[in-house]
Amino acid sequence: MKYAKQTHNNKKWLEALKNLSNLTTGKQSTNYLQQYIKLNDSLFTKERQLKNQFAKIRYETDKKEKENTVLKSDNEKKQVEITYHKQQKTIGWLAAAIGLLLFGVSILFFFFRKRKLLYLAQLERVKAREHERQQIAKSLHDEVAGDLRLLHQKLEKSNLLEEAKKLDAVKENVRNLSHQLSSISFGKVSFKDQIINLVSDYFELDFRITVAGLQENEWHTINDAIKRLLYLSARESIQNSKKYAQASKISIDFIVHKKYVHLTITDNGIGFDTNISKKGIGLQNLQERVEELSGTLNIESEKGNGTKISIQIPINVWTNKNTLS
Repeated sequence: MKYAKQTHNNKKWLEALKNLSNLTTGKQSTNYLQQYIKLNDSLFTKERQLKNQFAKIRYETDKKEKENTVLKSDNEKKQVEITYHKQQKTIGWLAAAIGLLLFGVSILFFFFRKRKLLYLAQLERVKAREHERQQIAKSLHDEVAGDLRLLHQKLEKSNLLEEAKKLDAVKENVRNLSHQLSSISFGKVSFKDQIINLVSDYFELDFRITVAGLQENEWHTINDAIKRLLYLSARESIQNSKKYAQASKISIDFIVHKKYVHLTITDNGIGFDTNISKKGIGLQNLQERVEELSGTLNIESEKGNGTKISIQIPINVWTNKNTLS
């Protein structure tokens, strides 16, 4: 029992108390027995407490594990919900962006369609005015000029030579006006050949004409309305340079960009003061034709320094011949 107490061996201690109780008698035996019972009860109580503690720890551990499992499940569910909401939010933003994009595309589509319809209407007006000019030019050439020719002949037969001379000048003015109002077609003769023929008709030893940019560009891609304006502008400028400006040289430059067609006509004539001189009917008709095609006309001239005419026509409006013609 002594060594059991020293080594805290409770099992040996109980055995020793039990043996001493059996080996002794009287009060001493009773005392050993009471110690045995007390120690046994104490050890039983401690064992029970330890078991209870272990059970409690296991219970708490199981409870924590269950709580952790529940929390983990809840976290997973929340994570899934967060991911779902993020996806929904992303889908919403994408849908909104696509909606805005489609809305913008629709606006652009209707804008360009509206602009195209306006261009078509503008081109129809140009065609109508060209037809009207053609009819007027035809009437002046076939009817008015013919009547003036007959009247001129009668005046000559009546020896009214002075009157016949004045009438001849009137007839020449009518013929020039008819040419100015007349249009031109590129169905049978190409634009290049029309310009070459025009230059050939007016070219003389003392009146030289140079042309640049005619061969470098693909004129079949340019709308007839632009080509008609360019031709009439060149013709009107050549006539004015030869008849009024007393020029000996004239240069015609064509430049085709992605958005614009440029025509520059320069002569070395006597020039005029643009602040004083008014435009003649030819230049007025030219100004009107340019404005009909949404273009710009600029005239630079000084007395003794020649004249420069610059014309710019937007090509993006009239480029597609099949669509707009």
